[in-house]
Amino acid sequence: MAGVFYPNYFHQHFVSLGIVRQGDYFLGTMILFLIVIGVFLLMGLIYDIVLKLWVEQSDVAVARNPYSKERLMAKDIVSWRRGNIAIMRQLARADPSIQEEIDFMEKWTDKSLATQKGLKEDVERIEAWIAS
Repeated sequence: MAGVFYPNYFHQHFVSLGIVRQGDYFLGTMILFLIVIGVFLLMGLIYDIVLKLWVEQSDVAVARNPYSKERLMAKDIVSWRRGNIAIMRQLARADPSIQEEIDFMEKWTDKSLATQKGLKEDVERIEAWIAS
């Protein structure tokens, strides 16, 4: 956009202000581009940091999501059981203190499977899909 608008609308103003020399279109276009990007980023900072207009919407989205806190999804359980816990067991041979973390994650996955309807079937379906 800066390249389109600069020669027709801004070049004479930049020359009269002494920012660029007559005929120096590239430098003027780059300066206009940086000004536009700077204004855009400044508006984003004001929107994000000062006004905090979207924070409440994020809080509501997290509060309504049942998986945002203690629940695990089927893919999380498969990932933990087949990947992370297996790796942690290898590490526990050298450092026995890791066993506490393994026990914690196994308890979490087992509790999730026991309390959430249909989760066990979803895990089995994912494992069967991967195995096929």
